[in-house]
Amino acid sequence: MRPPVNLLFLPWTKLGLAVLIGLCQADFVAAQSERFPAESDHQSTRNVLRFAEICSLVTANNENLKAARYFQISAQKAVGPAGAWNDPMLMAGVQNLPTSLDFGADMMTMTMIGLSIDLPYSGYKGLQRKAASVDVELARNNIVMTENQLHAAVLTAYAEAYMRQVELKYLREQKNIADKARQSVKADYVTGGAGAADLAAAEAEIGRLDSDILSAEQEHFEAVAELYALAGQTPPNPLPEIQQTEFDFKLQPLEILLDDAQNYPAYAKLKMESEKYGLLARSARRMRWPMASISGYYGIRQGNDMENPIDMIGFQISLSLPVFSGRQQGSTAAANEALRMSSRSQANQLWQETRNRLETLTKRIRRLSEAKDGYENRIIPADSLALSAAMDGFVNRSISFVELTSYLRNIYQDLRTLARFDYEIARAYAELGIYTGAGYQNNNE
Repeated sequence: MRPPVNLLFLPWTKLGLAVLIGLCQADFVAAQSERFPAESDHQSTRNVLRFAEICSLVTANNENLKAARYFQISAQKAVGPAGAWNDPMLMAGVQNLPTSLDFGADMMTMTMIGLSIDLPYSGYKGLQRKAASVDVELARNNIVMTENQLHAAVLTAYAEAYMRQVELKYLREQKNIADKARQSVKADYVTGGAGAADLAAAEAEIGRLDSDILSAEQEHFEAVAELYALAGQTPPNPLPEIQQTEFDFKLQPLEILLDDAQNYPAYAKLKMESEKYGLLARSARRMRWPMASISGYYGIRQGNDMENPIDMIGFQISLSLPVFSGRQQGSTAAANEALRMSSRSQANQLWQETRNRLETLTKRIRRLSEAKDGYENRIIPADSLALSAAMDGFVNRSISFVELTSYLRNIYQDLRTLARFDYEIARAYAELGIYTGAGYQNNNE
């Protein structure tokens, strides 16, 4: 089986030009070199949009990518507070103070200052910190996922915009040839060499092509607008010319693709979520332990005529009894454990879907490449020969305009189909890059 080619867009315009040169035997294509002079002048001054340029615009301006980066910053800021101890408590007060508020009336009156702090000796704080650190990894993974999806979207949109541009060009070329054939039919009609049916068919064909061109122009505009929307911009007016581009497309064996897909961000996200829920479940179970609180104080007991003031200290250790909160924490642990198992099941299902999709994409790329080779090496050359013979027949009046139009439609329809094969192959590689993280480089830039 022949491996897929490394080129996304082949210069089929050269083939179309070769076909047109071969048709110069006919009088009505003698001026073929002067096709669309105004448009050619316009193309020379039109801005050219390159793949590397639109990629830079998307990286700098896409709001979804900016949001993912802000989310990472938020996750990083939350790690410290997640594992921090509770703040100590400062206490100040007085004991055994008479209602007269006379601090010297009773020697048992004591002013005091104290400090208390909770000791999270069960380790649940450390587990919460680890869970927050997983959130940071999830945020980084989300950035990679967004970048991969954007790269695939840009590659697909760029390939479609170029395909629409080529289709529009081919339609205009087809109309140009058909219009010259119509002029020949008109001239023959005046001299009686052509009938009214041929003239009407020629007019209908030009009207049909005008309608197709209007539709193609709209599709071209929509494709370019979608491309610029990824960069958060509106397309310029007039639309830029999409540069014909070659990409470094290399189809790896399925085993290598599966190894690369182990880092597929959506799959890695589910595995990290499973780890996070496991840590939260362990933390909740630890919180069912009795919690210790240590407090101490320093006081001064008032003196009298017989005794001097006395410094006094005290301390205590308190243990909470999670009689009621234990059940709540147990339910929380069970809920997080269920979420952990849910993420693991989703990861297993996603891996199977990913594996099947990778296998499907590799087969799709190979078959599209084979079909493309058939059009390139067999169908279009045969179309060219058939059209050349039809042109000779039309000039010699052995075939009608309707028959000539059929040959003309065939070759340009097949040229547009060939351009669509390039687009479909690029789209398949773009989706492949989402799973494997492959970034396809432009060989021209």
